[in-house]
Amino acid sequence: MKNKIPLLITTCIEVSAIAEKITDPQERLRLTLEGIAEWLTNPAVESLVVVEGSDYDFSAKVSALSRDSGKQVEFLRFRNDAERVRKQGKGYGEGESVHYALTRSRLLGASEYFAKCTGKLYVRNYARCLAAFDNEFQCAVNGKHEIESLDLRLYFAGREFWLKHMADAHGKVDDPAGYFLEYAYLDRLREVGLRGFTLTVPPIVTGRSGSDNILYQPPSLYKYLSRRIRYSIFRRIY
Repeated sequence: MKNKIPLLITTCIEVSAIAEKITDPQERLRLTLEGIAEWLTNPAVESLVVVEGSDYDFSAKVSALSRDSGKQVEFLRFRNDAERVRKQGKGYGEGESVHYALTRSRLLGASEYFAKCTGKLYVRNYARCLAAFDNEFQCAVNGKHEIESLDLRLYFAGREFWLKHMADAHGKVDDPAGYFLEYAYLDRLREVGLRGFTLTVPPIVTGRSGSDNILYQPPSLYKYLSRRIRYSIFRRIY
């Protein structure tokens, strides 16, 4: 499980979700390509799958970026259910994109496990996160005294586990009511009885959020170590 596994990048250049703060397609494309370029330099990533949910074709740009990277790269695109994304929120589109990729990608289909990262973002300590992955689903979590929601910017999962247990969880997302994908996935993991889903190495995420237009910066050493201690405790309890 700790061997190098395919990394899935989910992105949507022409957005349908009404709550997105960054809506300009060219800006979203620029930020997405910046993130992909960083991933292509990461030695812990051997293969990369990009799935685009608005049927926007920038495969030529991805090919140009990856030409000398020495990595296997696959580009997939489709048009998600824009009406449901508008009604339920971006989390619905995210789940739909992962399902599309897992059922159609050659690289993902050949691997027992995969990692998923949201487009426009990069994880500086990805190799350490990957080395810590040892379950059918793991990610960072939110909450000080108990797990309140998941952090799905980066997660690791078994392909068959995801298809069996997580594939329809995004159907319950209701962003206007405050029930985000981070809650839907947490509830599903609890329903199936999976324990130990907290990744004990907190991802150091950089890049810009398309939803909130937030520039992610590395945390202070104190915050990072506090989070790591908390995650270790959560891992033993939940």
